[in-house]
Amino acid sequence: MPTISKSAAESTPNEEANTSKRAKYKAPPTAWVTHRAHARVGLVGNPSDGFHGKTIAVSLENFWAEVSIRAADRISFEHHPQGDPDAFDSLATLHATFARQGYQGAIVLLQATCKKFHEYCEKLAVELDTTRAFALKYDTNIPRQVGLAGSSAIITATLNCLVGFFGVSERQMPMPLRPTFILSVEMEE
Repeated sequence: MPTISKSAAESTPNEEANTSKRAKYKAPPTAWVTHRAHARVGLVGNPSDGFHGKTIAVSLENFWAEVSIRAADRISFEHHPQGDPDAFDSLATLHATFARQGYQGAIVLLQATCKKFHEYCEKLAVELDTTRAFALKYDTNIPRQVGLAGSSAIITATLNCLVGFFGVSERQMPMPLRPTFILSVEMEE
């Protein structure tokens, strides 16, 4: 379920209860709508193993990725200070950071998800208001590269933000197709 961040000055106590889901995404540019996806451990199967994404997996509630979206003047992606660092105390710190985690953080996953979402909607003639711009930001506590599907969680949360922001229905993007979409972002982008 998405959450909306507003200051007390921006909303009345009953405003959220009286607002439709689609209208929440048309909130003032200062309101962030956040979606969370949990880490998972695959026990049997793999989304890319030829069984059409059928797996048995365990979701881990303690580890998650959150992506937040809000209306904006231009499409933008906020860098995460640990995941996408762009300032360092020293050359040694820069070296240690990139030696440990590589050069790319999760911003590329947000960007790739946006690209594939647009392609999906174009291909299936899902009408989008492409003049609407947004800002995306993310946070995660899923450890990198330990088999907890951190990238998939970030892509899932991003996709949920886009689906909600643009008002794409379950009929237009059915839940059973979403794992294939998420895998295509990881494999093709």
